[in-house]
Amino acid sequence: MPKSISQVAVSPEMFDKIEGSYSADRISEGTAVRKPVEVEGKLYLATGSGMGKVEAYQLIPREEFTGGVRTYKVPPGREYDEYYESLRNDPNGFYHGMLVKRGAHEHALVGPPIIFVVKATKKNTNRALVTHSVALKILGPSFELHPTGLTVIGKPTEEEYEEAFRRLSLIEDSQAWWWGDLANAQEKHYGYVQEFCERYERNWATITTYQSVCNHYEPLNRFKGLSFKHHMVAAPLDDRLEWLKKAEFGWSAAELAKQIRLAKILPPSFDGVLPTISHADYRNWLPQQPNCDLLLTDPPYSTEVKDIQSFAQDWLPLALVKIKPTGRAYIFIGAYPKELQAYLRINTGNMTLANIMVWEYQNAIGPASKLDYNLNWQALLYYRGPDAPELDCPILTEQFAVQEVNAPDGRTGIRYNEWQKPDELAERLIRHSTKPDHLVLDCFAGTGTFLLAAAKFKRVARGCDISKDMIEIAIKRGCEFVQL
Repeated sequence: MPKSISQVAVSPEMFDKIEGSYSADRISEGTAVRKPVEVEGKLYLATGSGMGKVEAYQLIPREEFTGGVRTYKVPPGREYDEYYESLRNDPNGFYHGMLVKRGAHEHALVGPPIIFVVKATKKNTNRALVTHSVALKILGPSFELHPTGLTVIGKPTEEEYEEAFRRLSLIEDSQAWWWGDLANAQEKHYGYVQEFCERYERNWATITTYQSVCNHYEPLNRFKGLSFKHHMVAAPLDDRLEWLKKAEFGWSAAELAKQIRLAKILPPSFDGVLPTISHADYRNWLPQQPNCDLLLTDPPYSTEVKDIQSFAQDWLPLALVKIKPTGRAYIFIGAYPKELQAYLRINTGNMTLANIMVWEYQNAIGPASKLDYNLNWQALLYYRGPDAPELDCPILTEQFAVQEVNAPDGRTGIRYNEWQKPDELAERLIRHSTKPDHLVLDCFAGTGTFLLAAAKFKRVARGCDISKDMIEIAIKRGCEFVQL
């Protein structure tokens, strides 16, 4: 640390000029520094700023510097850690003696640094208290934040990095509260927010979400130990505070959402034979199943597996051979070119790929793509056996290859997982292709949507999944667990 630091009060105009000379980022990059500022006949260059103060070193031509010079870059023969530790411990300051580029000439920085502040007057008393954010060190002494990036000074310890990550996470999480409270106050006072969002290029939909969450919690009812996302998950609930108290015992936001979903699950609405689910991989489960009347399943997509071609080739032939000659299959896949190609290349044996159907939904949300079109559909591969009877599809609007049914929406109803299919669509496909007591198999059963739909119409439903969490939800929804 510098042995002695002088504090100098300057006018607001001079303070701004000194602050504008900030060059720690350029020093670390080895590029030319910004224009220094002359104060009382000496040139100064800012290396840090925050809390209404600017740290600056004197700048002189190299030939005038009488001490030992050094560079930001670790010299040959010096250890990284040792070198930067020596800079930190220099009594004249970290940048003392450091060579920098100014135009075509080399200059040296001379410490100890000077701390410049705004001279308080009657006109600028408030200005002297302003926090300048050009180079904040709020993440720790080894990290400097400035408007266009972050500068790492030397090689911080692992503990310093961990502390910086913790602080930055806290700031990021707090921003949601700040934006929400700010927008609510603006709306209360002046009645509009969207115009400000557009002016400062903020996403209005995101800001309104922040506002909504803030409106659900008075500041004193916000849990400091829980993230904004925890509060957002529980916000729509009347007993939101009770749920947050439970989450304080170590639940992640995802675990909180899961526990809320489990608590909201209604008892099964069907009578008869319960659908069964096993904790198993399709490779082990399918060979042990009898031939079925319908294979209805939703396998992982190309966004979830490394090699979609190998995955599709591995599981689909194994599943298709379990379908009776009179049976059918509906398989949901992603609407991605490489995924479609992977499935269309597979030899389907005696099963005919009769249609590439489309499940279309109009309630898709997410960032707009500027290069490609946003997807609001998934492919539904429809196979039928050589002896399959006619479809039982008397409703005209259900006879099209494009099935329009909105996706389950966690904001307005219960959704148990990201790719859950709507009950209405599952029930349609089961009504069209099977009769009571027919066997329906699902080798990627997830939370049991297809199994429960089949059981509702008095079909025999069996499934498996490799996720214990998914199976736990399926059981609570009404499936019976069967050990393989």
